[in-house]
Amino acid sequence: MHLIVLAAALLAAPSSPSPAPTATPRVELHLSGANVFIDQATNGPGQVPPEGAAFANGAPAAPMTPYDWFSTAPLVPGVGGELQYRATATLHEKHFSVDLSAMASAVGGDATNTAFWGEPLLGSFDPIEGRGKYPLPIVFPTHAGTNDVYAAGLQLPYNVTLRANDKRWKIGGGYVDTSGYDPFVFTQPAFASVNPSLNMQVFESSGPGLSDLESWKHLASALPLLGADASLKSGAVRFEVTDALLPMLQQSNARMTGGNARIDLANGARVSGDVVHVQTSGDPLAIPSLFGYAPAINPGAQGPLALSTLGDQSQTIAGICAFLHPVRGYDATLELGRAWYDASLVARPGSSHYGDFEHLSLTRNFNANDSAGIEYYRMSARYGTVYLPYGQPLNVWGVAWAYPGPWLKGAYQLVNDDWGGSNREGPRVHVSFTRGAWTLDAAAYDYRQIEPSTYQNLTSTGFVEVDYLVLSPGDLTYGHTRGVQTYLGWKGARDTISLDYANDSQHRGYTGANAVDLVDMRYPQLVLADQHAFSKHFLASAGYGRYQAAGMWTTTPVNGIYGVGFVGAEWDLGRLGQFFVQLRRFGVVGLPSIPGGPPPTLRGIGLVVDHHFQI
Repeated sequence: MHLIVLAAALLAAPSSPSPAPTATPRVELHLSGANVFIDQATNGPGQVPPEGAAFANGAPAAPMTPYDWFSTAPLVPGVGGELQYRATATLHEKHFSVDLSAMASAVGGDATNTAFWGEPLLGSFDPIEGRGKYPLPIVFPTHAGTNDVYAAGLQLPYNVTLRANDKRWKIGGGYVDTSGYDPFVFTQPAFASVNPSLNMQVFESSGPGLSDLESWKHLASALPLLGADASLKSGAVRFEVTDALLPMLQQSNARMTGGNARIDLANGARVSGDVVHVQTSGDPLAIPSLFGYAPAINPGAQGPLALSTLGDQSQTIAGICAFLHPVRGYDATLELGRAWYDASLVARPGSSHYGDFEHLSLTRNFNANDSAGIEYYRMSARYGTVYLPYGQPLNVWGVAWAYPGPWLKGAYQLVNDDWGGSNREGPRVHVSFTRGAWTLDAAAYDYRQIEPSTYQNLTSTGFVEVDYLVLSPGDLTYGHTRGVQTYLGWKGARDTISLDYANDSQHRGYTGANAVDLVDMRYPQLVLADQHAFSKHFLASAGYGRYQAAGMWTTTPVNGIYGVGFVGAEWDLGRLGQFFVQLRRFGVVGLPSIPGGPPPTLRGIGLVVDHHFQI
C-alpha cells in the first residue's frame, strides 16, 4: 500500500517548479491520508490490574495500570496497522466553490493500539465517535494477537462544503468542525487517542512544548461533529450556527444546536457571545456521580466511589467574552457564562439550579516576548455538567488518585476546563521572559472547592465534583488544589533543550474519626528533552518523562512512578510525503493499588511509524 501511494505521488508531482502562477482549474482533485504501523510489547504484573475485570464490566474503580500516565492511553501488547485516506473534489465557479470529500479507512491487528496510538479514525468508521461497527472492547491482554480485528469502511460523502471564494461565507454538511465558539461555552470533543507527534508535555505545561514540522498536519484536530455548520463574515462581524450530533453511545443520542457572534476590534481586540443547547435521548446512562436515579456508593481502596443512572438530559449554556487593551501594553479578558441543566432520571427531582462561570484576566506585556499577569477563575459545580460519554466505554486512565483526571471518567466535557475544573475558584499568576537563547515560563494557582462534597450537594441535579469524593455525615471540610508549573528552554542554532515541570497537590482534611475523607496527594511531573533540527525538513527529539502520584487517598497509601524515555524524528520528503517514527521505553513501579494486592510493576516498549501524503 505504501508503494502505491508513493508511486501516485511521484506521478502527480510536477517535474519542475512553475515559473509563474497559473489560473485555478475549474475542477480539482486531491488525495491525502496516513499509513500507520504500531507495535507495543509489555511485561509484568501491571499487565493485568486487580480492578480490570470489574472495570471492564462497568464498575467505578478504575485500574492504575497499564497506562501511559502522560496521555492516558492504554499500554497493551500487540501489533496493528491503519490506513486512512481522504479524497476531495472541488468545483470552482466565479463566486463560489463546492467541495465534496470521501473518507476510506481500514485497520488490522490489535484493536486497542490502533484506536489509541494511531491517527484518530474519522467518520462513521470511528468506534470512539459512536456510529461505527468497529469493536473496541476493554481488555487487558498479556501477549499480542488476543484482541486483533480487521475492518474497513467508506464514508461517502464525508463532507460537502459550499463556500464563497472571497471567504465571506461557508456552509458545510456531513462531518464538520466548528470555528467560532468560545471554549468556556462549547468546545469540540477531544480525541481519546494520541496524535502521533514529537511533542511531549506535562499535563499543565506553561511552555510551548516540542515542535513538529510545519508540514506535519493531521486530518483533524478534534472529533468532527455529524451535522451542519454555517458561518458568515461581514466586515468586522462574524456569525456561526451549528446543528449536529455529538459522540454518544450507540443506543443513545446527543444533539447540539448553537450559535455565536463576534466583533473584531482594533489591534486584535474582540467581543463575542455564544449560546449552545444539548439534548440527550435514548437508553439511560450509568454515570460516576450521585445525582442520577438510584445513587449508590461503592466503598473500596479508592474511597467511596459514586454510581447512578441518568436519562434525557437538557443543557443550555450562554456566555459573553471581551478581550480588550485597556491601556497600552495591557491585555484584559472577561468571560462570563451561565448554564441551565435538568434530566428526567435524577435522585432528587426539582433540585436543579443554574450554574455560573467567571474568568477575569489582566496581563502586562513588557515587549513581544516578556509578560506577566494575574487571573481569577470561578466555575460552579452546576456549570456545563451534561454527561457525554464517547461512543464506546473506553479503557482510559480513570484511577481515583489521577490528577488531572478525565472528566467524569471516560466522558468528554462540553466546555473547556483545562485551567482547573468544576466546583473550583481561585487565582492564577503567570510570567514569561526571554533573555537571549533562554526562555522561562512559569505559573502558579490556588483553587478551592466552592461547595463541599456533602451527600446533599452531590445528589443535587447537575452537581459535579470530579476529584473530592462524598464526605462522611457531619463532615464539612473543603478541598484545596494547588499547583506550580515552570518551563525552562534554551534555543541554539539547531538545538532546543527544555525542562518542563509541574507539581500539583490536593488536600482535604477530616474531622473526628472520618479518616476516609482524607486527601493528601502530590503529583510532580517533568519532561526533559532535546530537539535537534538537522534542517527545516528534518527534526529529531529525545528525552525522558517522569510522573509520580504520592500521598494518602482516603485510608490508602499511594506511591506510584511512571517513567518513559523517547526518541523520534520527522522527515518532510516533499512529494513523497512526511514520515514520523518514535520509539518509547516505559515502566511503572510503586505500591499496589489495593493494599496487599499485586504490585503495579510494568515494563514495555512501543514503536509508532506514521506516513502522511498529499496528492
